[in-house]
Amino acid sequence: MGNASSSMVEGKGDVVMNLTSGKKLTLMDVLFVPEIRKNLVSTSLLSKKGFKLVFESDKLVLTKGGAFIGKGYMSEGLFKINVFNDNVIASTINKSFMSSAYIVESCELWHSRLGHVNYRSMYKMPNLVEPQTYKEAMSTPEAPYWQEAVNDEINSIMQNHTWELVNLPPGNKPIGCKWIFKRKLQTNGTIDKYKAHLVAKGYRQKEGLDFFDTYSPVTRITSIRMLIATTAIHNFEIHQMDVKITFLNGDLDEEIYMEQPKGFVVKEQEKKVCRLIKSLYGLKQAPKQWHEKFDHTMLLMVSR
Repeated sequence: MGNASSSMVEGKGDVVMNLTSGKKLTLMDVLFVPEIRKNLVSTSLLSKKGFKLVFESDKLVLTKGGAFIGKGYMSEGLFKINVFNDNVIASTINKSFMSSAYIVESCELWHSRLGHVNYRSMYKMPNLVEPQTYKEAMSTPEAPYWQEAVNDEINSIMQNHTWELVNLPPGNKPIGCKWIFKRKLQTNGTIDKYKAHLVAKGYRQKEGLDFFDTYSPVTRITSIRMLIATTAIHNFEIHQMDVKITFLNGDLDEEIYMEQPKGFVVKEQEKKVCRLIKSLYGLKQAPKQWHEKFDHTMLLMVSR
């Protein structure tokens, strides 16, 4: 180690890196040292195996045979290669061959170099799409990230007292709900965070029964120009906020019942439904209720 100390090597094996470019880079004979918190890759080793590394300011571009393999950016004094999942898995242990690195599917280099449409790449494209259901999300390698995002959403809903469990009144029919999963990317193409939203199936609502008015908030272009002009004149800074539970702050006037979300059905209360107290994404009246709550709060603050 750099501080003249030694660390225990607990294993050796292969590591597959899923790059954001769609390529898979396999590092062979990798040492597993728990005390080293960063996954370090030797640039000299990559160069010996035919990879070309180009450093441009704070950017790293990795190519082989004229084909683009991956890229990375400077972070905390090191160049971090963009990968889909940091939880790489050592597939084999105690290999006896020398350290090396290679692309799993070398035929992709030929297609990339000549600009051909690669069937294997086309076949993999659906795997890059966000999961469509809760079950699908929990069956992917990214399940821990999706589960954390789902838990954050549920915690926000519960803290906001969005619903209460009740028995379904006779003559009423609950609407369904669905999990929406989304990967938010940074400007360099890497994954910033995983987000999950619980959305009510508002298309099943009936006008005059489940809702009476709808509203779509639209920003006037003159308001945006005025904001930018004021910022430039006074040398202010504009910050964009990502509010997780914007619509969940709107109070509902109608009685709406919803099925319990998948993955969070309360044991021994499976037949109960959620009586919505506050708005939820997907409801027809959610934007209107949120705007009324926001407008009332702002006017109350001004009056004080």
